[in-house]
Amino acid sequence: MGPDGPVGRLPAAQAGNGDRGMRAGLSLTWKIALLAILTLVMLTVVLLIFAGVQFRISPENFIVAPTLNRVLSVSGELAQDLGETPVESRAELLEQLSKQYDVDFYLVDGNGNSLTRTPAALPKEIVDEIGQRFRNGGPRPAPRRAIFRATTGSPTRYWVSVPIRWRTADTSGLTSGYLVVMSDSFIGNQFFFDPKPWLALTLALTIVFVGVWLPLIRSLTGAITEMTHATSRIAEGQFDTRLEIRRGDEVGQLASSINRMTTTLAGFVKGQKRFLADIAHELCAPIARMQMALGILEQRADDKSIEYVADVKDDVQHMSELIDELLSFSKAGMQIAETDIVRVEVADIVQRVLERESPPGAQIQASVMKGIAVLANPDYLFRAISNLVRNAIRYAGSAGPISVSAHSEGQETVITVADSGPGLPENSLEEVFAPFFRLEPSRGRDTGGAGLGLAIVKACVEACKGSVRAHNRQPSGLEVEIRLRTA
Repeated sequence: MGPDGPVGRLPAAQAGNGDRGMRAGLSLTWKIALLAILTLVMLTVVLLIFAGVQFRISPENFIVAPTLNRVLSVSGELAQDLGETPVESRAELLEQLSKQYDVDFYLVDGNGNSLTRTPAALPKEIVDEIGQRFRNGGPRPAPRRAIFRATTGSPTRYWVSVPIRWRTADTSGLTSGYLVVMSDSFIGNQFFFDPKPWLALTLALTIVFVGVWLPLIRSLTGAITEMTHATSRIAEGQFDTRLEIRRGDEVGQLASSINRMTTTLAGFVKGQKRFLADIAHELCAPIARMQMALGILEQRADDKSIEYVADVKDDVQHMSELIDELLSFSKAGMQIAETDIVRVEVADIVQRVLERESPPGAQIQASVMKGIAVLANPDYLFRAISNLVRNAIRYAGSAGPISVSAHSEGQETVITVADSGPGLPENSLEEVFAPFFRLEPSRGRDTGGAGLGLAIVKACVEACKGSVRAHNRQPSGLEVEIRLRTA
């Protein structure tokens, strides 16, 4: 089948080159979301730096301060319980606290010795720290200044110590000591690090982020997606496409510009087709007169001139065929909006095509069941199938049989015209439907027509709200598929 879409339209292969050249990247939604998150992180860092410089607040305090508050709270409650608990029961009291908070509690004096019946095996650096603070004056009334934190390793242990005083029933004075808390994990328990406030803060920030940014993101991406789909339809020649985006910002201005561009393009294409149609129509009468004159001249020419007259007659006939194709192409393209779509029996159309387009010696096999019907314009469908069969006969008629078939696929019906010829180069399978496309740049008369045959097919099929595509067969041949809505 030979290499014969509408004027003013890029071939699909060329139109798609830009898309294939673009590298896939992050979507605009993700870019805006990541930018918002990055802004939030940077704002947090700036606030922490400002708090550290202006108020001498270390970022560490946001994590450590709750831990120290919990230690002080527990030490206050423990001081009351120790006043009512005998020495032999202190170990049980600390054990209950350990189970409750999932950490280890120790009660020691200034030398690191246990104040319970259970020995306290504290690391040397912890004992030394307690001893140093005790020698500096022991536990003081302001407990925060006496709190210390430490980390020992292998394995890593986390320690917090706070001075504690309690009054016992058998003494009139105060008993002093240190409450030491140890954990083998800083985040593995709720005593050293309680994740609930941070999770609540994260959830709150997420809700605020989604509530503030999501409407903006969806508004932008929704409008851009709509414009992308619209411009794709415009690139396919659907110049009646309009964007219904009513916005007062730059996105709305872009949508308005696209609508104006579409209107302008539609005018250009329509004017171009009308110009071609007018030229072809005006040439019909002169061509007819030339043919009549050549017929008369042929009768009067002598044997020496008859050959030259025949050559001129062939040229005029070729011009007449080209003008007929131009008229057919222009008519199909200009009347798309006013095409009547009705139920059409595919078998009847194919039968008419075979009766008209089957020259002597052509092998054409039709396989179309009765009852298969599509929604189309019968004249346009007839013209499309006729052009496909005619092209197949012209370019591949001697290579083997030509088949015409139809079958249903869901809500569509596929009409196929296939041959056994050499096929087409893969990079020409899309361009072949462009008007005036020829594989041979020389555009010689012996290698094909005007390059409008398949362009007319595409215009007729699109006028019927369908689509057409071509692909090579294996091991050889070309197959063209027309897809129309099933009736």
